[in-house]
Amino acid sequence: MCPRLHSRRFGKDPSESDLFACWFRNIDREQKNKVSAKITKEVVTQAILDFFISGDIPFHQAENPYFKNLISLIRIPIENAAKDHSQIIDTNPATSPSRKVVRARLDEHVKKAKEQLRQELIDNDSKISLALDIWTGGANYAFMGLIYCHSKLIPLGVTAHWIDHKFCLREALLDFRNVQGDHKGINLGTILHNIIVEYGIQDKLFCCTSDNASNNGTTLEQLSVLIHESSDGTSSWEHTTHHIKCLSHVLNLACQDFIKVLKGI
Repeated sequence: MCPRLHSRRFGKDPSESDLFACWFRNIDREQKNKVSAKITKEVVTQAILDFFISGDIPFHQAENPYFKNLISLIRIPIENAAKDHSQIIDTNPATSPSRKVVRARLDEHVKKAKEQLRQELIDNDSKISLALDIWTGGANYAFMGLIYCHSKLIPLGVTAHWIDHKFCLREALLDFRNVQGDHKGINLGTILHNIIVEYGIQDKLFCCTSDNASNNGTTLEQLSVLIHESSDGTSSWEHTTHHIKCLSHVLNLACQDFIKVLKGI
């Protein structure tokens, strides 16, 4: 499995066009900005993880003999600690971590990145809009802009869009998870509500953009109900005024119908 599908990667620098590539760039920024760093096993492991993430490399490649041979060319100093200073007395070849170690380290980065994004969204004064999509892949896999499901489960995908304190447009993927349930709006609306509560942005929600599928309407209607219930009726968020149907999708459907008519002539 590749890191891009396995991980939830968060955060976005406004200068970046590739959302996936920039999710983890806020992690360990100080270490990455160092002109030179002491070569240690930890430094090598971190560099390997950065490589796997940026290149979307499958985890099992960590155990590729050619890759392991390449990493072994890196020499890690062995120091003889003295009272006043350390002296390098020899070096050992670096070793590549196993696929399990790479995946475990990636999970750690996911948790850090998610908490960083959550705190940034909470601290920001801007309203936050969402874009979501639901689709079904092959082999009975379903995806809903935020959610990935198996055996007729629904993949749901959700991204957040907001203006930061520098008045720059920002965006980030909030979640992409395996979800149990059906394709009905009530189920998807409940999932969506759980996600925005997890990030603490239920009071900052502005508009939600989706395609023209009927279940997206019931999804946001259910979200509206849950937001009102959780706020004891004080929230003014209504799906009727805050649901934006994607114009590109509407035009695409219209063009497809038009082409069908032309073929029938």
